[in-house]
Amino acid sequence: MIVREPGTNRYRNYHDAEEKMVESWAAGVQWYLTRMVYSKYRGRPEGTPNYTNVVVDFVDSQIDDGQNNDKPDAQGDNVGGYTMLQIESALIDCNKWDK
Repeated sequence: MIVREPGTNRYRNYHDAEEKMVESWAAGVQWYLTRMVYSKYRGRPEGTPNYTNVVVDFVDSQIDDGQNNDKPDAQGDNVGGYTMLQIESALIDCNKWDK
C-alpha cells in the first residue's frame, strides 16, 4: 500500500532498486514483525548475497549480536538502536546498495 501511495516515488524506488536492497528490507521487516510474537526469533540465515540481516544489525544492540544466526562476523557490530521508521525513511530515493 505504501508503494502505491499517491504523490510518492516509492513505486519507482521499489521497482528500480537493486534486489539486495529489496530483499534485505523484506527480511528485516520479517524479523521485526516475527519478534513481536516470538522474542527469540533470530532472523533468516544469510544463505544468498541478496538476503542480508543489515536491518537486524541496525536495530539490535551489540549485546544481541551473537544471536543473529550465530554469525561470527556480527561480533563487534558498532551499529544499533535505529527504529524501523528511521531505516524506512533512509531508504526513500535510494535504489543502490552503496547509497
